[in-house]
Amino acid sequence: MDEFAFRRGATYGTVLIDVETRRPVDLLPNRTADTVAARLAAHPGIKVICRDRCSRFSQAAARAAPDAIQVADRWHLLHSLARPVERTAHQQRVCLRKDAESNDPDQSPEISDLAPLAALIGPPEPAGPPDSRLLARVRQWHTDIHQLRDRGWTISAIARRLGQDRKTVRHYLTTDLDQVLASARERRPNGHINRFKPYLQHSFRSGSTNAAGLFREIRERARERRGYDLTGWMARALDHGPQPIQGFAAFLQNDWDAVVNGLTLQWSSGAVEGQVARIKLIKRRSYGRASFGLLRTLVLAQPP
Repeated sequence: MDEFAFRRGATYGTVLIDVETRRPVDLLPNRTADTVAARLAAHPGIKVICRDRCSRFSQAAARAAPDAIQVADRWHLLHSLARPVERTAHQQRVCLRKDAESNDPDQSPEISDLAPLAALIGPPEPAGPPDSRLLARVRQWHTDIHQLRDRGWTISAIARRLGQDRKTVRHYLTTDLDQVLASARERRPNGHINRFKPYLQHSFRSGSTNAAGLFREIRERARERRGYDLTGWMARALDHGPQPIQGFAAFLQNDWDAVVNGLTLQWSSGAVEGQVARIKLIKRRSYGRASFGLLRTLVLAQPP
């Protein structure tokens, strides 16, 4: 379910679709919790309700379909996160501007050395235990970072080239190799990429050595949703995040189950956005003069 505007900023209705067939089910004349709850109650047996984080919809679903799984839409979550991220960047604009002015993009020459990618993927055949491969990768990064720095590369340019955070590059530049290795021994290697290593090794041996392209390929193969990671992120955001991010994290707690479901389950409200766009088109073709009854008839008359 989602809202649509009869008159933007003034009057709104609600559109409901079947998330499996992607076909419109009904159009409601307003977006109040009472109207939506009445429509849901009249059709029992609903198992999943996809919605944005509008409190009216969550209240209606809780009242009329308490056993249904509520799913907060992923796009709306990302859209809501963008605002506190922008505010955080605005608060730090002086530091960001200073950093941008101190790094000339012209000082980022291209090199053909593929050692960082090879180190990320690992050798074609396993060589030694995981810890030794991790330490070999750390040594390679330490060497690459110092070599690029000696050639006049800026910290930002090195970070972009090697796919590292600027803080990590600075740490490698200012820390002795033995200390970096000691720190690496205390960490466990990230296992998220392990299940893609055979595919990456095959692609690498076949000549596909573009890191960005390989990343896009494995990301398409993953389609993995990890809502269970949200608990850890929430704790870090509330304890150490900037104020806008803390506010966003606290706001998520009010709709926790639906948010976790949205980041875990396959369902989303993406299909209903297409119907909202279609309603706008129908209104435009009728010059905004179509009555609610006519608009409902036109929307529900969608061909299969």
